[in-house]
Amino acid sequence: MTNQSDVLDPGTWSIRRSVVVQYDEFPTPQLAQRQSATGLDGFTVGWVSAAPQKPAVLGWSTATSTVEQTETGRPYESTWETYDGDAGSTDFQKDDLKAFRDAGGHVAFSFGGEAGRLPEAEETDIAEVTAAYQRVIDNYRCTHIDFSNAWTLQLQGTSDGTTTPWDRHVAAVRRLLSANPGLQVSYTVPAFLDASGSYDGLHGYAQALLAQVAGGGYVPSLINIDLGDLRMDKSPLSTTLPSDLAQACMTILTGAQGDIAKLWPGWSQAQVWRRMGAMVGFGTQGSQDLPGAVFTPDDLRGLAAKVPGIGCLSGIKSYADAEKPGDGAAEQNLEFYKVIAAHQP
Repeated sequence: MTNQSDVLDPGTWSIRRSVVVQYDEFPTPQLAQRQSATGLDGFTVGWVSAAPQKPAVLGWSTATSTVEQTETGRPYESTWETYDGDAGSTDFQKDDLKAFRDAGGHVAFSFGGEAGRLPEAEETDIAEVTAAYQRVIDNYRCTHIDFSNAWTLQLQGTSDGTTTPWDRHVAAVRRLLSANPGLQVSYTVPAFLDASGSYDGLHGYAQALLAQVAGGGYVPSLINIDLGDLRMDKSPLSTTLPSDLAQACMTILTGAQGDIAKLWPGWSQAQVWRRMGAMVGFGTQGSQDLPGAVFTPDDLRGLAAKVPGIGCLSGIKSYADAEKPGDGAAEQNLEFYKVIAAHQP
């Protein structure tokens, strides 16, 4: 157990409004354009993950080289540009990031993604893991980083007999925080409803990871609750959804608040809420083949009114819409962006 006086705490998450975008999809999202159109001042860009057979190299699309497509003046008119996919050295999207930041925008970089791997899953040298992340932080001048699937590390990797992937992760993050004063760290973790529509808890692996983080010598600036799956029955063919999606999100968030409070018992209720994020899925819930209810901008407005003290309100293309690249509600309807931009916590 780390001595409390040695615990690193860079403070609460300072990006209070955000939309999560896949920065290497077609067409490549242009943050500066979307900021101009909606007033949104925060984005989370993903996903950066370990390259195949090269766990200590972090890249866009898990590639060491890639061809990217960038938007021009109209939403879906594109030009081809080729960039090195190594996120520790590439110039990919730096012009867009500069324009967005110059206009007052703030960016978090997300590691992992739904299927991406993190270096500590396979790389057992903590110094190498730390260096892989540090190269990306230096290259993109990162001030905020998110781990979107660190809770799956125990499934991705194995123990080397001395350390587990979570051991290596927690050790590397503590080193990063020590070496980069002011760097803020977020964890995106899933939580669910049960068949009756009541809170069913954080995913077991997510809760176990957060417990290890709580004893790891640092404090996450944000614990971002993934509300992208609001089904009440998790069988593969289920589309059973609550009738009030905003209230369903609130049910999950309230339950997660209790779980997090147990891990950091010194925090007040308000402090827990300030360290929490709510990330909704824009558009169709369920799956593309078996669509359920549609989470609308009005649902998002309803949720925003219920969470004035939340650390960050954010959203992402729903899982069903994400199966249709470049064609999801988050991309087609900037009204979601405008609702989040208007949120004043």
